[in-house]
Amino acid sequence: MDKKSDSWIIAARPDGFGQRFCSILVGLYLAKKLQFNFGFVWENSIDIKADLSSKNDKNKNFLGVAMDKAELIFGENFIKNYLLNPSIDSWVDSYSHPLTYGMRIMKKAKTFKQLKQKSRFDRKWGYYACPYLPSDFLVDCERKECLEELGNIYKSIPFSKEFTDIQKRVHDISLSLNHNFIALHIRGGGSRLFSFYKTGYAFSRIKGKIFSLRNSFRTRSNGIKSEQSYHHFWAGYTSQSHPRKSSKIL
Repeated sequence: MDKKSDSWIIAARPDGFGQRFCSILVGLYLAKKLQFNFGFVWENSIDIKADLSSKNDKNKNFLGVAMDKAELIFGENFIKNYLLNPSIDSWVDSYSHPLTYGMRIMKKAKTFKQLKQKSRFDRKWGYYACPYLPSDFLVDCERKECLEELGNIYKSIPFSKEFTDIQKRVHDISLSLNHNFIALHIRGGGSRLFSFYKTGYAFSRIKGKIFSLRNSFRTRSNGIKSEQSYHHFWAGYTSQSHPRKSSKIL
């Protein structure tokens, strides 16, 4: 691994694919801007231990959630250059450590220059990457440039053959649909299955998922044309689509 400095941005989110991948994109972006090293941690399990440990759910059987190995998602060179293993790279925190979610970086500094100051680091080596736009928490990060660069970074990442095949299939399916469609990803399945999510502690973290149905109705009412189709992707349930009939699905 070609080290640019002794400072690092590490993407190590322990949750689902979307958050992990976004933190990788943001981590690569910030590492480039700050001239830091970049690395990522990729565990095969997902942080649902708290969900499954709920006392009220002891007698229920849940289908577990797993994550494919990094080798099934990323290309060989990307893994060789950036993948870290906490059991070998002992300076990286263990899986699901609170800091690995990367939320602190958004509060540590307001500019790129401040982020480079070692006195602000989360760890002596640098920061964990968050999955959110740097332009939302850095005043000297221009949103348009940030989005364009993140897009370029995404296009530059080499993926495995297996993942590339999935991308091609998705592309082919999208071409077979009415080109004028809206895709809505409805979350909230976890709030129905796990009593942990119904506690006051967890509510603030998932209220956006629970109330996503209201946002879906709002999307419909904000001038969407009648000829557009709606394709709903549910969390843990079957996906459905109807032209102009989303209210009947929801």
